Amino acid sequence: MPALSAGHRVIRPDARGFGETLPPLGPWSHHTDLLALLDELLISRAHLVGASMGAGVAVEAALARPEAVASLVLAAPGGALFGDAPGELAPIWSAEVEALDRGDLDTAVEVNLRAWVDGPSRPSDAVDPEVRGFVGRMQREAFELPEWDSESAPEHELSPPAAARLRELRCPILVIVGEEDHPSVRATAERIASEAPDARLAVWPGVAHMLTLERPDAFADAVLAFLAEVEAPPRPLRYVALGDSYTIGTATRTAPERWPDQLVTALADGRPTLELVANLGVNGYTTRDVIDAELPELDRLRPEFISLLIGVNDVVQGVPPETFEANAAAILDELLRRLPPRRIVVVATPDYTVTPQGASYGDPATQSAAIRRNNAILRGLAAERGIVFVDTFDLSLLAGIDRSLVADDGLHPSGAQYALWVERVAPMVEELLRRR
Repeated sequence: MPALSAGHRVIRPDARGFGETLPPLGPWSHHTDLLALLDELLISRAHLVGASMGAGVAVEAALARPEAVASLVLAAPGGALFGDAPGELAPIWSAEVEALDRGDLDTAVEVNLRAWVDGPSRPSDAVDPEVRGFVGRMQREAFELPEWDSESAPEHELSPPAAARLRELRCPILVIVGEEDHPSVRATAERIASEAPDARLAVWPGVAHMLTLERPDAFADAVLAFLAEVEAPPRPLRYVALGDSYTIGTATRTAPERWPDQLVTALADGRPTLELVANLGVNGYTTRDVIDAELPELDRLRPEFISLLIGVNDVVQGVPPETFEANAAAILDELLRRLPPRRIVVVATPDYTVTPQGASYGDPATQSAAIRRNNAILRGLAAERGIVFVDTFDLSLLAGIDRSLVADDGLHPSGAQYALWVERVAPMVEELLRRR
């Protein structure tokens, strides 16, 4: 606590049934209690740190009032985040209730300690006895508190439940779980990290459910480092655009008309923004060329965000679809070796056959079908890898009826057409950039 309170105002409330909080007299819920406390203290926005059941309460509060939560730190997440009660925990809860029913507090406390302090696979002597003793005293006090009538004071959980709404969370989230915790808790932590848009997961070896007590200094350091990142002014991410003539903007009148440049401009007021450090697109490049000439540049450029638009020249040059698929998969896998899926976007190849010069590069019907085929291949490869694919193909068809959407060479998109693309690409990229 001293490490956290040195630079932040720290509020540590007791939940209903714990510490000195009075039992409820009517309908209640943990998350409304928490939000009411923030209101009482005139706190409009806070970072919420929750452990075990408290992690579920924090998420419920973030879903109920998103504007009040700046970030979430979720340690050993449980409670409302389980959804259905895990079957592996049923025997633990049953043994605890049976001991309490016969008035055997010592056994009830020991059941609790073995389940939540020791963990499912560690012997008791593997845990610091001071931690075990502290949790034992705390749990005994909780067991000694008087129960309340659940009929006159029913608990109302969030509806729809939090476990099914993780994708709605928009704040930055740090999830920490111990390797020695129960499988259901570890699975819950992994699910939060995979479903919440801006979540990351840290798995700590050698600790179980009470990781905040087993490693208090490490936990405080992790929280402070996370908050420093969340509160820091955003800096632009280094952006590299990969592709062919459509990426480099062949025949556009000025560089700012190219769609990667327009994308950067469209996101200029976001958090964070992009800085286009290199546009590696080259007229005539195929997927093979991207592998041979563009990917090797990434070591030098150190990108933090990458876009890929490739495929038209594979069509024009008659590259077999199976070769295109293998090359495209290799490109995406190499990008994923460097960046997470949330830092990559793939954009569809336009249909050049509707332009005045389209017939100069093969039979329009045949080539149009091949472009659609390659787009479908790339869409599928991206989906398999969790990468966003933005389909702008339909926008390119408008060039068949609106010549202002065609560049002066009669073949490539104009800056006006690229602007239409960016109207569709920018919101998708903005969503990706919100994910940390």
